[in-house]
Amino acid sequence: MRAEQLRSFLEIVATRSFTVAAERLNVTQSTISARIRALEDQLGQTLFRRDADGTVMTDAGRQLEPRARSILHDWQEAQREIALPPGYKTSLRLGGASSLWYTLMHPWVSYMREHAPDVALRLEASYSDNVTERLIGGKLDLGLVFVPPRQPGLALEELTQERLVLVCDTERAEKWEEHYVYVEWDEQFHAGHRAVFPGLSTPAITVNPAYLGLQFVLDRRASAYLPHSIVLPWIETSRLTVVAEAPEFVRPVYLTYPEKPLSDSLLHLATAGLRAIAAAEKRRG
Repeated sequence: MRAEQLRSFLEIVATRSFTVAAERLNVTQSTISARIRALEDQLGQTLFRRDADGTVMTDAGRQLEPRARSILHDWQEAQREIALPPGYKTSLRLGGASSLWYTLMHPWVSYMREHAPDVALRLEASYSDNVTERLIGGKLDLGLVFVPPRQPGLALEELTQERLVLVCDTERAEKWEEHYVYVEWDEQFHAGHRAVFPGLSTPAITVNPAYLGLQFVLDRRASAYLPHSIVLPWIETSRLTVVAEAPEFVRPVYLTYPEKPLSDSLLHLATAGLRAIAAAEKRRG
């Protein structure tokens, strides 16, 4: 089964026409027909039939469609990830929450550029479960997660902690409840938040991720629970203030990676950099 066969199949699905599909793919109609015949021979099923409405899928065609899209998506993603820019020997892929960008991920890029300038980097922002899933699927090499994975084959270590603090526009800090925005974190935060603020009215505005919450707090002079590392510059300039006596929520940040990596030396370098950055951030915090 070849990629061009699946592309031809999906073009016919979209256009309901062999002729239009051939024009869109810039090939002859006989080429399109040959690709579909070859695909049908491999599957042992007829994928299309013709009727008054044009070319329509059979039941087998309808079953193939979502799988064909998934296969092509994975193939295109593999092409992007495997391809290296000129002058680079290999690549490394790191995934983590967007709230960790300034404290860990961005400094790590600078570290890797200095210590491994011939390694191409790919960074992804996503939720912990998705980062773990992509690690297991071989689509990431390193992950920074808040929820520790329990899957076999992944090494795990607590790297640092993220402090969530209640901040508010400095001039409105005494009435922060009137301007409160709920930033979604995880179930542990949700349960703790509900326990310490049992009488707090349900916020009219809920946002995710953290940077949307920060932008809203700054634009609307509001209040929210945000990572201390993100809001520190605005605290230092007195634009925001930490609400007095408001409880903090501490979330462990875990570093996870395959126990059998493709390159032990590269993994050692990358993880050493993350540990050094986390240690420096702890001293700064």
